[in-house]
Amino acid sequence: MELNLDISTYTKFENLDASIEQCDQVETPPETENLSGSFTSLRLDGQVQVLPPVRNINEQQYRHLLPTWSKRDEFLTTVSQHSTTAVISEPGSDRSTQFPQYILEQMRAERRPCKIIFSQPHRLVAFALAERVSMERGEALGNTVGYQMPLESSYGLSVALTYCTNAILMKTLMNRHPDYFLQVTHIFVDDIQDEDKFLLRCLKSLHHHHGSLKIVLMGYKSHVERAQFFFDDIGEVHVPGRQGGLKPLYLAEILKEISLPFGCDDHYDPGQINYELIAKLIDLIFHGNRGTTLVILPSYEEIVACRESLIKMITFDLNHLQFVTLHSNMSIHEYQNARKSIRDMFQVILAESFVESGCVALDIVYVIDCGREVRRVYNNATRTTDFNCGWITREQSNQRAAIGNNQLCFHLCAEECLDLAAEYDGPPLHEICLQASNLQCEFYNVSEYFAFTFRNAVPDLIRLGAMNKRGKITPLGRMLAQFPCEPRLAKMLCYGVVLKCLDPVLSIVAFLFYKNPFQDQALEREGLDVVLGMAGNHLSDHLVLLRMFQQWQNRKAKHTTCNSNNFVNWHIVEVVHQFRTQFLSQLRGLGFVTTYGDNAIKEVNVNSSNWALIKTALAAGYTGRIMTSEQEIKYGKYSALTANAVSNLGRQVCVIYEKLDNNKVDVASVVTPITVALVDHSVRMKPLTASRSCDDVLHAFSNIIHFSYLFREVIAKKICSPFLKLNNFEARILQYGCKIISDEEVEVFGNGPSCVGTVPKSFSNLIPKSAVQLVMAPPFRATEERASVYFVIKPPSLEVIPRTATSSNWRFAPKTEKRMFPHFRNGRDVILFFTADKFDYFQGIAQLTETNNGDVTQPCRILWLSSVRVSFDLIKQQKIRNSFNDHKLVCNAEDGDEVEFWCAQKFRALFYN
Repeated sequence: MELNLDISTYTKFENLDASIEQCDQVETPPETENLSGSFTSLRLDGQVQVLPPVRNINEQQYRHLLPTWSKRDEFLTTVSQHSTTAVISEPGSDRSTQFPQYILEQMRAERRPCKIIFSQPHRLVAFALAERVSMERGEALGNTVGYQMPLESSYGLSVALTYCTNAILMKTLMNRHPDYFLQVTHIFVDDIQDEDKFLLRCLKSLHHHHGSLKIVLMGYKSHVERAQFFFDDIGEVHVPGRQGGLKPLYLAEILKEISLPFGCDDHYDPGQINYELIAKLIDLIFHGNRGTTLVILPSYEEIVACRESLIKMITFDLNHLQFVTLHSNMSIHEYQNARKSIRDMFQVILAESFVESGCVALDIVYVIDCGREVRRVYNNATRTTDFNCGWITREQSNQRAAIGNNQLCFHLCAEECLDLAAEYDGPPLHEICLQASNLQCEFYNVSEYFAFTFRNAVPDLIRLGAMNKRGKITPLGRMLAQFPCEPRLAKMLCYGVVLKCLDPVLSIVAFLFYKNPFQDQALEREGLDVVLGMAGNHLSDHLVLLRMFQQWQNRKAKHTTCNSNNFVNWHIVEVVHQFRTQFLSQLRGLGFVTTYGDNAIKEVNVNSSNWALIKTALAAGYTGRIMTSEQEIKYGKYSALTANAVSNLGRQVCVIYEKLDNNKVDVASVVTPITVALVDHSVRMKPLTASRSCDDVLHAFSNIIHFSYLFREVIAKKICSPFLKLNNFEARILQYGCKIISDEEVEVFGNGPSCVGTVPKSFSNLIPKSAVQLVMAPPFRATEERASVYFVIKPPSLEVIPRTATSSNWRFAPKTEKRMFPHFRNGRDVILFFTADKFDYFQGIAQLTETNNGDVTQPCRILWLSSVRVSFDLIKQQKIRNSFNDHKLVCNAEDGDEVEFWCAQKFRALFYN
């Protein structure tokens, strides 16, 4: 693509000689700092010599009644004789909690050490399984059994069984040498899916490095059989499901019992969830054999819509009803609170499809299954990822019917629909390719197997700057790989931080990650008027998305209802807010956003009202999705752009777009050519032919090329090292580039839209008031209460620390107890950083597990998490300052000082790197 720059643009670059001569002052972007620690990688430090005995004898008797018990000996024999074991189980077998325990029990009987990793697709399921196994063993989480996931973990040096997510296992494989797994004896991969092929291939490569490693694959028959293709020496174990009087009812049988009023003009869409039918079933259950009812819905968007509909449709007294909402983005602390039932209340649990893996309570009596689930698929035609709602498989249907001890399962679909489930296309090629390249550069040889899959993704990653032309990942690409989204969206977020316009970019990227909230209505003219009203004359669909988010915030802050008029599905916006919060947490964890300093939330938003820079951040991720106004462009149905409006600008401009579908661009914005020139290294600029000196033109042309390179290098350097402070020259380059972009925007489009940088409202609870008691994780919270608190402990001498490591007893100063114990009683994890007085390093990190109940003569119990030494010099080098202590360095803390959360996260990572 060639850009025609205006004469006024060239003029701005004629006097940059001094800057160009100093291009050597821009240092090469350093390698990505290892900020992962407990954030994106598994901790495997510590080794269990002898496992402790099981304390909960009553639970052991219950375990003997489970279907897996009859297969215990067969499973252990198969694991010992084969390098890989495939466990094919029926629903309700309790395989995820029992088979890892059989390994632990065998290792204890043989007095052999073991370290087991149990990987699960869903975060909350991994936690629930770890919690269940710990309860069965009669131990606290973090002793023998722990869990690990980004920003949330419970892990001690004595942990032998770690439950984690597939994502964090994949990140560990990406970032660690195979020798890092030397201590691991077994790896379980639960709920095998078709999209896990890449993970399985990496595990096979890991097995080549460590021949003694045992791999166990568990899941449905069809998925496990396809996964066996990746391994050679495989043994199989077939496990029956739970036997009982379960009675599934499908739609035809349900409609015989429940009559729904349909008019002659009504159209029944089997793909739409019928909330009226759900309400009638709940009425029927309430007036009959009342019991806890689980309603499985495909997404949080549907959960919100269903809850609002049920409040209006249910006929009995709502004061007897307790709604519990379970969704995949809630924190573990919120999940624990949501599971606490209220006595004498009829409990209805509205949950996403992840509960089919068995992380809800065992007292479920009825299940209402909508028969749908949301899948994230890659669209090759539009080169985007979409969230599509489709039918579940028959195996999933059976799994949902077997949840808990339910007596009756209502399937709100025809039985024939279960055979219509489409094959899942797997994760986006761009994400796979980025991960694979990272592995290829490091330790694993998987590129040959996936070469055909990667071929189409490589050019886009090269244009994005995530990969060089030799196929090696760049420092920028290594950082983008840390985000849970496509690299192009991650690059937008990073540019939003560096250009200091983060908040609006966060909101827009969250929409792009999920879906467009516009509903497909018949009255197209009226819907277009709504779009044009939000966009004004600024020719930007991204501005419309931002306005919708701001409008939703204002309505929630005023506790007014967001109805579905104006052709907008406001329930989608609620889900978008969840993703927005998730992205912000990721940015905080990687160090892009801090509590204080240059990266404080206020500092990274000083340009949030500058619409030109917001579009620049978006354009940085749209490399390869840019067209010029000279090309013939057709726009989508609900677009604020029209061909006439763009051509009336009278000069060449560029159009950035989200996707190209049926030769029409969707979600597009108009930007200036210099914006594209500064962020996209793949574009070419056409030299100006004008009535000016040829030398002047060539000089300015050369300056533009050099300056655009410098501008990108400075931003890449800042992205790769978020904590690094730019030197004066680099800061001037960044400042001048922003000025040029802003000036060009005003010259071409006039003044930008107002109020785009409005700070998101901080609200704690925006759930509409009603007669129904709601127990849920409110998705509207801009600031979330942390589940962990951190304190510095300074013992008078070093000798007491080794004694504590063996006894786990510790006596705190009375003033320290007063600060810590209230947090412990409120259910928060209390994490302790130890540094003996008059020493220049921290000796380790521990967790408070039991208080002395106020009796100062008795010690408290602690669990040591790491004994790695962290020197004061390293803390000074990293500039880890505690905002709770006048921004002093953490090493200058006194005994009992609390450490601010995000400062503690960065500090804590040093103990695990």
